[in-house]
Amino acid sequence: MVYTRQRLLDCVSRICKASLGHLRFGIVALILTILTFTGGLAGFTGSLRADHLEQAYAIAPDRPAITIRGNACVLDGDTLVLGAQQNRGRCTDGMIIHLSGIDAPELTQKCRDAFHVVIACGRYARAHLIINTRNQQVHCKVRKSKKPRHYLGTCEASGKNLNQLMIRDGMALAASHGYVTYNHLEIRARLAKKGIWRLSFTAPWIWRRNNT
Repeated sequence: MVYTRQRLLDCVSRICKASLGHLRFGIVALILTILTFTGGLAGFTGSLRADHLEQAYAIAPDRPAITIRGNACVLDGDTLVLGAQQNRGRCTDGMIIHLSGIDAPELTQKCRDAFHVVIACGRYARAHLIINTRNQQVHCKVRKSKKPRHYLGTCEASGKNLNQLMIRDGMALAASHGYVTYNHLEIRARLAKKGIWRLSFTAPWIWRRNNT
């Protein structure tokens, strides 16, 4: 095949445009990552995605991972209970599982929309997790934490990874210990303004610091 000068120029032009597209996405991702850690987005006022809860729920040393399954009773947007008895909307007994690597708004946390209307975003996130676990067998691979009856792990329902789902649908943020794993899902949800990214909110770890 003979390439004319004009065809070569056209090929170079297409390659440059594609490269610029990837470069723009990379720059946006870099800026969002920097903003996340410096507190420059969505009302963030802290510099680290960590708080006392991560210490409280730290993995106990020398505890192997186990797989458990059962119906889920949802406590909030990143916590559920397997094998629980539900009594007047409350979860009793059972194994308390924290979806590792993610951090959803606290149950009583409020957010605001573009018209400054107050939204119960903590309950919004909880409802989303309920919808995706209702009447389904939930499978979790967990490790016991240092706190009694508490476990950390990854859960699935109907073949969907619930940790990923909550981040991807904009209902939770990547926690410090899951940032590398879920960073790309959070950036996409943020750019698409999914879930709570349509709202003005304070990061859950900052909200806890100011309200506990």
